[in-house]
Amino acid sequence: MSFKDILAKILYYPIKYKNILDIKRLYKSYEINNKKLDLIDMKPLGKTLVIIPHVDDETIGLGGLLVKNKQDNEKVDFIYMTDSGGSLKKGSENTKLIRKNEAFNLAKELKINKIETLDVENNNVEKFTDYAIEKLSNKISKVNYKNLFIVSPFDAHPEHRWVNKVLYKVLKKSNFKGDIYLYEVSNLLPNSLINSYCKIDLNEKNKLYNIFESQKKAMDFNVFSKLNKYKGLSINENEPIEFYTKLSTKEYIKLLEIFKNINIEDIIPYRIGNHRSFYKVVNNEYKAQKSFDKLLNNF
Repeated sequence: MSFKDILAKILYYPIKYKNILDIKRLYKSYEINNKKLDLIDMKPLGKTLVIIPHVDDETIGLGGLLVKNKQDNEKVDFIYMTDSGGSLKKGSENTKLIRKNEAFNLAKELKINKIETLDVENNNVEKFTDYAIEKLSNKISKVNYKNLFIVSPFDAHPEHRWVNKVLYKVLKKSNFKGDIYLYEVSNLLPNSLINSYCKIDLNEKNKLYNIFESQKKAMDFNVFSKLNKYKGLSINENEPIEFYTKLSTKEYIKLLEIFKNINIEDIIPYRIGNHRSFYKVVNNEYKAQKSFDKLLNNF
């Protein structure tokens, strides 16, 4: 074990508990008017496609919503936009198989209708942009989806932003008229865009994380649980919640065009993966929110 690993082990709990205090402070200071927030339920949403960059992103972002509405998930399809093959140091083919099995086990647990994984190489996505546009376009055009869920484009992970670029190009040419829901993964949504939420059973959501055995060393799902636990402070709720941004297709396209020539990583250079990385994210969060407020002033 390297010195860096030993130090990380020693500092894990001090950083974790400092982060918890910072998360509480953060959400207490958020200016979100709960009267303007819609409470999401899967049942009235109808046929839904969840667009997912990598296996486990769907659980971080909307696992609470999905597990709460398990009886209605026969209306829900998953499409994984990459093969998730770059998440482990083992051979990529082996990694792809491991991750595919985890996705299958999750879908089985949540009673998801259908799942599909695109043959897009994780860590080499730009090469597959045209292919991904074609596959996603066919998927949306052939099924009468009422809603699409996609990871927020305000995300420091380049492949999360790439997925939004693909959807943007699909929607520019399609007749889709449903709603788009942005969910949080590696970074937090801009305050001014949060307009929907779901009260969740955090214990049930945490059980889903156990499915991703391959990610236990690389990801610390505990930090995402703490975020869910304390989000309610911003809207005077004492229950764990997930935040979302609901947009019409036109609004989504407009939003992507506003940020088309802006380097998001200049605003949010760090992404959440564990308590150590979150420490950097939260220290930058107030500055990031001010930047987003300025850019979204006329949205």
